[in-house]
Amino acid sequence: MMKLQGIQKQKAKALSQHKSGAYKEAIALYREILANCPDDVDTLSNLGSAYRSIKRPEVAVLLYRRALELKETRGYRFNLANALKDLHRYPEAIETYQQLLLEEPGNYHYQYNLAVALRDSGDHRSALDVLSVMERRYPSDHSIRWEVAQNFLRLGDYRNGWRYFESRWKLGKISLPEMNVPVWRGEPLDGKHLLVVAEQGYGDTLLMARYIPRLVASSCRVTLLCKPELHSLFSDSQISCVENHLEVPVVDYLVPIMSLPGLLDPDNQCTPEPFPFSVDGERAGYFERILRPSSERPNVGIVWSGSITFQNNHNRSMRFSRVLKLLSPLDIKLYSFQKGQPQGELRSADIGHAIVDVGDLCNDFSDTAAALQSMDFIVMTDSSIAHLAASLGKPVVNLLDSASYWLYGAEGLSTPWYSSMHLVRQRVPGSWDSLEEEFYEVIKNLTDSIGNRSGYLQARSTALH
Repeated sequence: MMKLQGIQKQKAKALSQHKSGAYKEAIALYREILANCPDDVDTLSNLGSAYRSIKRPEVAVLLYRRALELKETRGYRFNLANALKDLHRYPEAIETYQQLLLEEPGNYHYQYNLAVALRDSGDHRSALDVLSVMERRYPSDHSIRWEVAQNFLRLGDYRNGWRYFESRWKLGKISLPEMNVPVWRGEPLDGKHLLVVAEQGYGDTLLMARYIPRLVASSCRVTLLCKPELHSLFSDSQISCVENHLEVPVVDYLVPIMSLPGLLDPDNQCTPEPFPFSVDGERAGYFERILRPSSERPNVGIVWSGSITFQNNHNRSMRFSRVLKLLSPLDIKLYSFQKGQPQGELRSADIGHAIVDVGDLCNDFSDTAAALQSMDFIVMTDSSIAHLAASLGKPVVNLLDSASYWLYGAEGLSTPWYSSMHLVRQRVPGSWDSLEEEFYEVIKNLTDSIGNRSGYLQARSTALH
């Protein structure tokens, strides 16, 4: 048995590892402590929090419940509610937050997490009610304002949504380049030089590039500051692209790209068409030769994960094995456009050459755009390629988690931002199985529209089991 002094040292070491983000090391130490002191409630709770940090909320729930059996505290109940929220068990989480608020009215953390759970459950009006109370009490709290923006945008209240969306600059996660240049607030642009600054992910840049032609139409010179992988998509336009603000000649204003809709069309009365991205004809011809077999089966591109660095990627993405199960009943030819670490799931799968791996052939978004020309449609979870493919007019079947990006609204099968995109939503939070029936119906309609290359398995009941 470990002596008390040794246990205290182990606890201190475990907490230090935990706070530094070394979760696996902390878990090992917590488990060692519990092997000697199985009823140490603080260690049980801390171990639950460490498991939650590595996206194992199902383990966290068990540990929090065990801690609560030994000692009833609001802190442990709050931890349990957070883990239930992670598991998409929103009614239980919401009820727990509400009970905690009855006992401790006005608690910031209880209120904020209640608002997040309400938003993720789809109850945006109730979330806004909670946030309204919080905003009156904490008027300078930009985390609250950011949450307000997410709810307004999902409800399609764009004017209020974009107004609150500007709070993102106060959260400390993104910043504008350090230039002695004023931010554009809607001043006349005739004859001016405007630097448009890309922000957040590739998908947001592809989405909001649609507003740049309006700037050019106002007799304004536009330079886009964005990642080099995007530059070739703008090669046929009047826009200059740079990677670093130090490359930029003298400009009159700069503007973040995600601020453009709020400045140019805050009510979204006329959603612009997607930007006409450049497609290299020679590269498109190359991909056509290698990706268009003589088969009459439809060519279907697939992507199952966005960037793994995105905080919510574990919710919006699937495992490759799950995608394979969903698509295997269909008589279609599959091409993987997956990039990054999840691409390894395809390589390690024992499926021979059943799926063509296009990922390594695409060095930038221009290559991807060229390869997409050879696809009949795309099936994917939400990521930047959904924006690119839909901008090119390709049919995209976008498989959405229940708490998807604001762009896709709170409900519906389509979005005004992309006319060729078909939205297939989880009907049960966290369950990809819950969208299967609707998915196969969308695929049937798409393959029927292609003609006699029917890729839909007629015995749909078999596909659903």
